[in-house]
Amino acid sequence: MRKKIFLLATLVALFVNTANAQFKKGNSVATAGLVSNLTASLPVLEGSYERFLTDQVSVGGVVGTHLNTFALYGGAKGSFHFLKTDKYDVYIGGKFGYLLGKSISSLLYTGHIGGYYFFKENMAINTELGYNYAPELKLGITFKL
Repeated sequence: MRKKIFLLATLVALFVNTANAQFKKGNSVATAGLVSNLTASLPVLEGSYERFLTDQVSVGGVVGTHLNTFALYGGAKGSFHFLKTDKYDVYIGGKFGYLLGKSISSLLYTGHIGGYYFFKENMAINTELGYNYAPELKLGITFKL
């Protein structure tokens, strides 16, 4: 897994041109996506909102539901955006919150590395590779607000 993260960061670094970065202080993004991990038979439906406090730091909230158990979760999300071009944005960060369901109740904490690929000025494909209790991969669509 570390090799994949290193490879992704290296490939993106080869194309870095920070002159036209996508996000600046005060920008906001909303993302909807599906999260898949090794322990669940169905994906997790997740939505998030983040606001940029600086050109590199974003904070916001995240909500989701496990489709196989109908457990709900919610919490805070923060990211540090370290590689930015006019089309790409790569970041690391984490989520902290609470998971609540019929047969489960626990704290949620996840670390992640992710990125946006902007195919339109205000729309991007989002992907995150994270780890909570199992490796997880998120694929989603992001709207720059």
